[in-house]
Amino acid sequence: MINDYRFADELFIQAFQHAPIGMVLLATNGAVLKANASACSMLGYSEDELTRIAFQEIAHPDDVVLNHELMNQLIEDKRESYQTEKRFFHKQGSITWLQLTVSLVRDEEGKPLFFISQFINVSTHKLAEEGLREKERQLLYSEQRYRSLFEHHPDLIFSMDLEGTFTSINHSVERLIGYTDQQIQHNSVNYRTFMHPKDNKKVEYHFALAAKGLTQRYETEALDKNGNCISFDVTHIPIIVNHQVMGVYGIAKDITQQKELWLQLKESQELYQIISDNAQEIISYSTPDGITRYVSPAIKTILGYEPEEVIGTVTTDYWHPEDRAFLIYNGLFPISEVDIFTCRARHKNGHYIWIETTLKLIRNRDGKITKLFSVGRDISERKQAEDELRKTKDRLESLIQNNADAIWVVDLEDRVIEANAAFESMFQWSLDEIICADSVFLIVPDHLKESVKLNLNQVKSGNSVIGFETIRLRKDGSLIEVSGTLSPVRDEQGVIVGIMGMYRDISERKRVVQELNAAKDQLESFIDHNVDPILIVNLEEKVSRVNHAFEKVFGWSAEEIIGLSIQKLPIMLPDLSPSMDMRQKVFKSNEPLTGYETVRCRKDGTVIPIMLSSFGMRDERDHIHGWAVILRDITEQKQAEELVINSKKLSIAGQLAAGIAHEIRNPITAIKGFVQFMQSGSLQKQIYFDIISSEIERIEMILSELLILAKPQSVQYERKDIRMLIGQVTTLLGTQAIMNNVQIVTEFELETTHILCDENQLKQVCINFIKNAIEAMPKGGTIVIQLKSKDKENLLLRFIDQGFGIPEHILSRLGEPFYTTKEKGTGLGFMVSKKIIENHQGAIEVFSIENEGTTVEVSLPIAH
Repeated sequence: MINDYRFADELFIQAFQHAPIGMVLLATNGAVLKANASACSMLGYSEDELTRIAFQEIAHPDDVVLNHELMNQLIEDKRESYQTEKRFFHKQGSITWLQLTVSLVRDEEGKPLFFISQFINVSTHKLAEEGLREKERQLLYSEQRYRSLFEHHPDLIFSMDLEGTFTSINHSVERLIGYTDQQIQHNSVNYRTFMHPKDNKKVEYHFALAAKGLTQRYETEALDKNGNCISFDVTHIPIIVNHQVMGVYGIAKDITQQKELWLQLKESQELYQIISDNAQEIISYSTPDGITRYVSPAIKTILGYEPEEVIGTVTTDYWHPEDRAFLIYNGLFPISEVDIFTCRARHKNGHYIWIETTLKLIRNRDGKITKLFSVGRDISERKQAEDELRKTKDRLESLIQNNADAIWVVDLEDRVIEANAAFESMFQWSLDEIICADSVFLIVPDHLKESVKLNLNQVKSGNSVIGFETIRLRKDGSLIEVSGTLSPVRDEQGVIVGIMGMYRDISERKRVVQELNAAKDQLESFIDHNVDPILIVNLEEKVSRVNHAFEKVFGWSAEEIIGLSIQKLPIMLPDLSPSMDMRQKVFKSNEPLTGYETVRCRKDGTVIPIMLSSFGMRDERDHIHGWAVILRDITEQKQAEELVINSKKLSIAGQLAAGIAHEIRNPITAIKGFVQFMQSGSLQKQIYFDIISSEIERIEMILSELLILAKPQSVQYERKDIRMLIGQVTTLLGTQAIMNNVQIVTEFELETTHILCDENQLKQVCINFIKNAIEAMPKGGTIVIQLKSKDKENLLLRFIDQGFGIPEHILSRLGEPFYTTKEKGTGLGFMVSKKIIENHQGAIEVFSIENEGTTVEVSLPIAH
């Protein structure tokens, strides 16, 4: 065991003395306890000189406070070690940059004993890093120039990975979806969250093609943070780096409102962040042929290996094959016994890590190489930062070149230094012509040049000019209406070095707006000057507008009606049945309503018949945003129809007069004869009274039917048995049928034959059809009246004759007023009958074959 301790001590002493890096043991007060040869060489002091001074005495004054704070943190056990870069004064007076790694050694009770400070001379690296920073500044300038486009773009711009998860969004997207860029990054929000469900398949299809490298453009709908549906024109641009698709850019133009001012795009956070190098170094030594004999525990953190796994293996086996070949070909230690090189080392998981290694030869007293001592640090993050800067430049260049808007960049002398392909297409100038031009005013009409100068000066002072509308000049001399945005381009210090301009062609949008305004004016004129009353109702079923005709017909002013619910309109009658409810007919159906007859009330209490028509008013997305209701006053029309019906009744009564006279004369003759028999006293009187009473009842029945037909009555819908109604009509017309040698046959196949009807009107219909059938058979024949079931809700009533039939060219004109084939007809009978049937929610059809007969088929709803 003692030998093991001695071996460990000797191992530590050798590692301390021969380390290629400086190593110093410091007391807690900063005094040097011990220093190795490398430390003395770097600082120019001997070990004896260093032990007589405090380490902080040769440190640069600007670095002393920070180093003191870090050492106190070690003593207070707030950290285990720290690493920093610090300036020291060389004995000869020059400044030497050292990279320090300091840790605290404690005794068994945890009390501080001394500090171990390891350091390497990074002065040469500092010069190299200055060169690297200069390169980064140039890349950053390029990035900021293109970033300015991203920040000031008025459209919604975002980037996604190949799974559709947002990786960056601008403020326009934030306002739409309600998330900040930080929340997007933290919650891994996916674009599918905001897609309208009906467009999911389409969006997935286009996204998949974009992820394969194909630029896509399509229209879709998305939901904003309040659930509102917004239409977008979306362009997907694949993010291609080193010929590989890394993600997808999205550019979404809001085409819902056609906004006149487009919002400036701003980036909410940097796309990529360079992480500083905080990794602990890997300390190791190996044999001259590269076999590892010792490696520090830091290898576990950096490369994933346990130290025991690496000891005994060849160091170069972990190097990337390309780097190993390069280093072997060019050789190590070209000018000294210390060499610094970078290569990729294989991680235990199989991937490679960039390592910067400081390698030192250790020789024995004879000058023979006995060991190779190395310190390696992870520089993957620095390499990654360089790659990210390059990728960012490539992505931003891809964005500007594939943008549909015309984009150009000018310097502070107003000279065009860059333009994209869309600029060439919009203004007809080739890229070479416009970039070589002396002035940006090539595309500005003469009368606008002064205002353009004012805008440019405003941008040069640090302000953006966003979403202004103006006119620009094409190469061929034609003018184009555009929406423009001007924004400053800044360098890495924030100094304005140029101006970026974006133009969007809005000629088509302007034309559409003019057409919409013209259409709106026409609609306003139509509503205001329409002779029929018109109501405009919003989605809350409240009246938002009435026209002058409404005020004139119903008597209420617009101020009294606007804002009322349609259920509380004073024109509505309280006793309307549910089937007559306007709300049920109009607002619960997506189909237009035409020709619906009902009644409404004037302000003076007068009830008037109206014909109601309505239709939904739709927006550009085909969504209903209200209804138009037309209430046509049909009082005069109804009066005219009543006159026609009464005229037809009188005509029927006149035509029935002969039959009725004959029908009444027969019982009167019988009564007269029996009275004479009674006077002679030859027969029993009781029998005579019975016969006389029967004949008188028959006369009463005939006269009653005639009075019902002739007497004006109000329309009353009642539940009636249609079989009884048909029986009463056939009784009334039986004599006329017999006089014309016509037989009336009824065929009833229904059990439920009740309908909701006005008895008088429906009798008039039956009389019309039976009379027409009798007149169609001058030589006699049979009329068949059939009653059958059409379906569960309707019955079928047929009138079948054996008359002349109706020619096809006449059949199509049935129902036209005053069109008739009869010598003394008016053509009103069929028209009136058809109107009565339609008022009973029924329908009528006529089928006829010449010289065979005619069938009139009536369907009516059953009253269950």
